[in-house]
Amino acid sequence: MIPRFTLHRPQTLEDAFAAFERSDGDVAWIAGGTELLQVMKMGLAQFGTLIDVKAIPDLHGLERSRDGGLLIGAGTTHRLIERSSIVREHVPGFAALEADVANVRVRNTGTLGGNLAFAEPHSDPATFLLACAASVELVSLRGRRTLSIGDFILGPLSTAREQDELLLAVNLPGTDRAVGRAYAKIAFFERPAASVA
Repeated sequence: MIPRFTLHRPQTLEDAFAAFERSDGDVAWIAGGTELLQVMKMGLAQFGTLIDVKAIPDLHGLERSRDGGLLIGAGTTHRLIERSSIVREHVPGFAALEADVANVRVRNTGTLGGNLAFAEPHSDPATFLLACAASVELVSLRGRRTLSIGDFILGPLSTAREQDELLLAVNLPGTDRAVGRAYAKIAFFERPAASVA
């Protein structure tokens, strides 16, 4: 059972940061909640306030970037990435990876940004994005900054994201058409035990 918490559902980044400022620091961002709510249920983490950012338009979208890569909003679900014609055409290995993330319920709810921000060592996207030299964009009231996936994920369940920062987008750079990108894993109970990208 999850202990009581206050839930805010802002519609803009400005409202999200205002809710964060009003909190007493006992706060977490949430979008899909597939990982966070599980650890709260198990009693491994507790927060007095959750800020649900899934309705914020700035966190959504999936489009080609100027270099031929992909710019993916952090609030984009695994299912949307899996089914995107843009991803299937330009980075089919990533679409195939997303089609094999956990199960349909998780893919329909879980977001790419939430997956990366949680830094669960048994997740799929981070390995692929690291091999592809992807980066993340973070935003806070102090401004924006960009980090490579390698600099963002510090270790199991640990990232370089400050508590007041929100993961805004993932940039998957383009590549020469002669370069292929693929991912494979050996999984147990829907979680990769060994993977290669």
